[in-house]
Amino acid sequence: MRNPNDTGVLHEPSCNPAAIKALVKMDERAKHIVDAGAATLAATSFMGWLPDIAALLAVIWTLIRIWETATVQGIAARIAARLRRG
Repeated sequence: MRNPNDTGVLHEPSCNPAAIKALVKMDERAKHIVDAGAATLAATSFMGWLPDIAALLAVIWTLIRIWETATVQGIAARIAARLRRG
């Protein structure tokens, strides 16, 4: 059964002051443990990206090296000359 005074608007629940005080008074050792856990998670996440980043950089480097070869530069020059001639 619906409450006739209910407007349908959700209200934020009241905060427990004791819980807030407990969080604020967290001792330094516990803070260091939580910080170490967060740093470990960040590092492992970053390490998961490294193989993908390294592969992308290797592909880009290989393409640059191929572009710099005399053969490819000669082909590009011939194509550019044909385009200029029309």
